[in-house]
Amino acid sequence: MKNIIYIIAILSLLSCTNSQNRTVEVSTIDSLLLNNISLQDTNDYCRMFRKLKTSDEYFQSANNRTKDCPYDSLTNLVALKEYEYAVKLDPKFWQARRNYARQLFNFNEYEKCVEQLNKTLELVSGELNPDLNIMRGEALYKLGNYKNAIMDFDIGIKYLANTERVHLLKAKAEWKLGLTTKACEDYKLAIKGHPDYETEKEFIDCK
Repeated sequence: MKNIIYIIAILSLLSCTNSQNRTVEVSTIDSLLLNNISLQDTNDYCRMFRKLKTSDEYFQSANNRTKDCPYDSLTNLVALKEYEYAVKLDPKFWQARRNYARQLFNFNEYEKCVEQLNKTLELVSGELNPDLNIMRGEALYKLGNYKNAIMDFDIGIKYLANTERVHLLKAKAEWKLGLTTKACEDYKLAIKGHPDYETEKEFIDCK
């Protein structure tokens, strides 16, 4: 499906206003947003979508709500829409596009995430912003595009100071391609600098 389907937003993670479990039908979300109606409670700041005028306003609003209520599913969905509006108003606003891509990733919209990161990397250098390549690599990995994921992880390894996590991500992609020797090399580099990553090796089996 080309349209983003968010399934059902389960709001039992962490509510900014109370701990009561609440569920919202996804099909109503866009219409509620566009009509400037509170998604749940009129006094619920984190879930209130407001029509703003500029891309900067949408960007800052999304940043603030995700900072204040980081674990609330519907809050993050509203933030996704705000980043989307920021990008529409200013297509060259690469920070908004990056954050939009991150929200798309969090909602498992990996193809759309890659699309936004491709456009972001046309605006800024991966050398100066290797986190963009790493995020794209993670999305490509989720899509089963392991070869291109490895290429993005290599850029991250080249330009980041702390690369243990990227080595782990690369090792998993290499293992998926049957490159077990290379995978074990990257895996060992990952746990050498961060031993706790041994608990995240999943299917990697290095002797």
